[in-house]
Amino acid sequence: MFLSIDIGTSSIKSALFNKDAEIVGDSLNSILHEQSFTKSGGVEEDPKKLFNSTLESISRLNTYVLEHKYKVLSVSITSIVSTLVGLDSKYDPITPVYLYSDTRNKEYVDRLTDENENDRYQRTGVKNHTSYQPSRLLWLRENHDQYHKVKYWVDFPVYLMCKLFAPKIPLTSFSLASWSGLFNLYTNNWDKQTLLKSKISEETLPHIASTKINFSNLTEPYNQQFPSFDKIPWFMPIADGFAATIGSNCMSDKDATITVGSTTSMRFITEKNNITIPDGLWKYKCYENTFIMGGSLTEGGNNLLWLSKIFHLDFNNDKQITELIKNYVPGNHGLSVLPFISGERAPGWNPRATGSIFGINFSTNKYDILISTLESICYRLLYVKNKINEINKNYDFIISGGVIDLIPDYPQMLSDVLGTKIIVKDLKEATLKGGAILSLRTLGFWESFNDKESKTIKILKPNLNKNKQHKKLFNKHDNFYNKTIV
Repeated sequence: MFLSIDIGTSSIKSALFNKDAEIVGDSLNSILHEQSFTKSGGVEEDPKKLFNSTLESISRLNTYVLEHKYKVLSVSITSIVSTLVGLDSKYDPITPVYLYSDTRNKEYVDRLTDENENDRYQRTGVKNHTSYQPSRLLWLRENHDQYHKVKYWVDFPVYLMCKLFAPKIPLTSFSLASWSGLFNLYTNNWDKQTLLKSKISEETLPHIASTKINFSNLTEPYNQQFPSFDKIPWFMPIADGFAATIGSNCMSDKDATITVGSTTSMRFITEKNNITIPDGLWKYKCYENTFIMGGSLTEGGNNLLWLSKIFHLDFNNDKQITELIKNYVPGNHGLSVLPFISGERAPGWNPRATGSIFGINFSTNKYDILISTLESICYRLLYVKNKINEINKNYDFIISGGVIDLIPDYPQMLSDVLGTKIIVKDLKEATLKGGAILSLRTLGFWESFNDKESKTIKILKPNLNKNKQHKKLFNKHDNFYNKTIV
């Protein structure tokens, strides 16, 4: 058996997988957690609470393993990326966990942007944006006294591994390092020019190690709390986007994946390091000689959660939601929506973007706002697809994510907007599955990442009439965006 843990934006999930990368029995469990938000754009989480929630998830699986007398051969961890927490010399946190969606560093994005921006972009693979650590660390340096008390700045899962295994120095993977905005794609190390400009000491950052590296000896008291997982390989934590790509069977040069979870992304795998990054996309190193390219949106399930709180929407029991999405008429609501309630990432990367709804009148209802929001997320993905077309126009798009489980007819809307077929596979918990497959591949149980293909449930084709309508509505959306945001 193989344990996989996913530290997501809204929940921590864990499950056991067998050698076919299938979830074992009812081992899947989920623990909710949440961030705190401020009017100034702050998004933080208590590192100790998140740590304890992760331990609780591990504890549940330890109990499950003991009850069923299973033998676990490895542990893999996937995580949200671009998190940041400051540690002291004992690896105890002395700052909150800052999340990628925190925008209080937006003024520092401007300060770091100069005539050499495109060179830095091609070296590091990412835009200068509030999501990444150069501007965040500079903001912290100039506004928080705690900055100078921090010995190490790390991602949350690196903090987790430091406490569980007490390494001499913190270690991070290519995957997590590359998502920070501080990694040089060509030297496989921290980008010295970016560190210098952001006034970051390399000594405060973790050492970058191969994704194949593992830990095995839990420290006290965790070796006693989790005896089932002691003295077995715990692999370096990886980015959830990389794991979801593996778990979606998108590891060939003909497939791309769309993940609609708390946030949304479109991405593909490549082994080519000489591709010029189209403006607005990103490129991360994720494995040995393997890169992932694409674009991420801040919008997705987060927007639906917000709408459900505001309008008391019940996605599980309100049949009207199901019928409206299944039989939707493009633009019938009369609204234009910019879904940036957590700011904008790809492709515009405007650090000051906020959400907007245009066209409301007395006839507007909560369902109009829901459908228009769902359509707007599709339009944002269309921007990303158009950028990816500059590299390859012939990808097959495979879709996964919690929103797809919640709204099964949403992929059809997405197909209508993108004007391309969408492949729906049996990909429940694709991120967890991807973590398990990485263990199987690294340990030699699988020869490649594609040893086992997931079952295809259906292949959706765009409704050509709706696609024609969406093209006009996309132009309207683009005009609204350019007048409101740019």
